[in-house]
Amino acid sequence: MLTLMILLLTGVGYAQNVKSEISAVTVYQQGAQITRKATLSLKSGINSVEIGQLSRFIDASSFQVKIGGAKIISLNYTLDYVNNEEQHTTRKNLQSKIEQLEYRLKELNNERMSAEQELKLIEQNVQIKGQAVLDVADMEDFLLFYRRNLPVIRGNLLVLEKEAAHIQKELQETKAAFQSLHGRNQIVNGILELEVSTAKASTQQLEIKYFVSNARWEPYYNVRASSISEPLAIEFNANVYQTTGEEWEGIALTLATGTPQLNGTAPTLYPWNIDYYVPRPRKKFRANYRSEEQELSVSDAPMANKAMIMENNGNLEIEQLTFQEYRIAAPYNVSSDGKGQRVEIKAFAAPASYQYQAIPKLNPDVFLMAKVPNWESYNLISGSSKIYFEDTYVGEAYIDARSTDDTLSLSLGQDRNIQVERNIKVDQSGTKFIGFKQTKNRKVEIKIRNNKKSAITLSLLDQLPVARREEIKVELKEGSGAQYNSETGEIKWEIELEPGQNATKIIMFEVTYPKGKVINL
Repeated sequence: MLTLMILLLTGVGYAQNVKSEISAVTVYQQGAQITRKATLSLKSGINSVEIGQLSRFIDASSFQVKIGGAKIISLNYTLDYVNNEEQHTTRKNLQSKIEQLEYRLKELNNERMSAEQELKLIEQNVQIKGQAVLDVADMEDFLLFYRRNLPVIRGNLLVLEKEAAHIQKELQETKAAFQSLHGRNQIVNGILELEVSTAKASTQQLEIKYFVSNARWEPYYNVRASSISEPLAIEFNANVYQTTGEEWEGIALTLATGTPQLNGTAPTLYPWNIDYYVPRPRKKFRANYRSEEQELSVSDAPMANKAMIMENNGNLEIEQLTFQEYRIAAPYNVSSDGKGQRVEIKAFAAPASYQYQAIPKLNPDVFLMAKVPNWESYNLISGSSKIYFEDTYVGEAYIDARSTDDTLSLSLGQDRNIQVERNIKVDQSGTKFIGFKQTKNRKVEIKIRNNKKSAITLSLLDQLPVARREEIKVELKEGSGAQYNSETGEIKWEIELEPGQNATKIIMFEVTYPKGKVINL
């Protein structure tokens, strides 16, 4: 019986504490999948393995564990509240300093009380002496004593007061530092406990994957135009944030637009209902998010099975059927302090046409616009962008990757060398009455001048009011050859101006509406 117990016990040893390292991270727009690796020295039989220093924000249902040449019997994830020795030592040092400062304050208070008592005795002695008749010798001795000791005592009081104020300030600062550590003398780590069975002793590689919620990434762009004759230079970047409690150092980083499949439950097939098809406008696909109808999974399939693979500056852009992956070539460090880590994804040149645009009714300035055709082919994601023109920062814009427009428009800022002036001229004859109807006439005069040294093309926009009622009629009388959309009221001119050239555009319109009603124009 004793021999059998010894044999059984030799099959199961104490838990082996294993140090693992993060080798790769896939960051989603909400959450991240962490890959850790470690080396195990396994004995024959059952081995208990403990992997510590994990994030406390792990989704326990997301663990994927792989060990070559061994079978996993059980898996358990727990939280461990560990004392932070460094903070514990700091607290002890601060507590000791507080006690020393408080003791010194008591000493200073005692010295001050003694000095004040001496000063009081001298003042009382002056009063006693003043009640008696003193001879000349006694008076000289008293004055000498008084002049010699009184300044010394008062000087000591000033020194004691100054030191006490300094000690009091230092004591307040030390107490504040001590209070700031309240509740921070403990940290929380995740621990993964494994029971592993193997037929013979061996050294095996352990790979762990899990999902954490406290991580994300967001895209942003730098758009640069060196001149109106050159393509746009677009830099697609990302800011990566994480507060998982784990430091990502020298990791292989992948950015993905989808959300991983975390649910291990098999799906259920529900009835397939059909009905008449009613077509509706559809937006171009850009970024995809998890929904009830569609779950995205992390794929480890060979790269040959991917829908499309493109390379840019060593980074791989993998276009899946439903989401994008960006595998970054350079290793990155991402701290768990919540600060954004800039990651370069790709840079490319986008052919663009440049056109000036003005809407003087809203803004008297003229803006240079860059038009990028077929922009959906660049597989961009919605995000903010910083715009630079001729090495000058001109502002920010938002790239809406879900837009249905075939052309992406970006503003490159104002051009002060093109002047636009808009004036409204009211008909002096006032409102005219015809039967049960009344009419109002308006005239808008827009003047444009090109002060640049080169010819320009200007897109000039204005508008007419749009009637909400059938009894109100709006009629364009004069538009200087503009394109007029009666449904939206938009008026548009495409104007070409040579250097120094002027142009004037006129809008005249008439509004007819029932007599006795009031409208605002």
